[in-house]
Amino acid sequence: MEQELAIKLSQIVFQIQVEISFAIADFCFALDPRPLLVFVDRPVHLARAQMIRDKETRSYLRKKGCKTLELAYDHYSDKKRDKLYQEIQETPRRK
Repeated sequence: MEQELAIKLSQIVFQIQVEISFAIADFCFALDPRPLLVFVDRPVHLARAQMIRDKETRSYLRKKGCKTLELAYDHYSDKKRDKLYQEIQETPRRK
């Protein structure tokens, strides 16, 4: 899913699979004044322990000044990919 989203986002400047010392963001957009880190979560992120770890990690990143966007999917489809793409496109416009 992440690779197909990257192809659709090719006209926008971003980085993929950005390692942040203790986590990996699927996409990173260098927005001013705060970067946007996008996490595209697969079903494995629905396990209780992983959900707690994700919440703590993303909370820490927000405290450090990053904006985060958390997207989830439980199966692949073109329709779902397009919906996630649309959410990524709209997020930088929100405050």
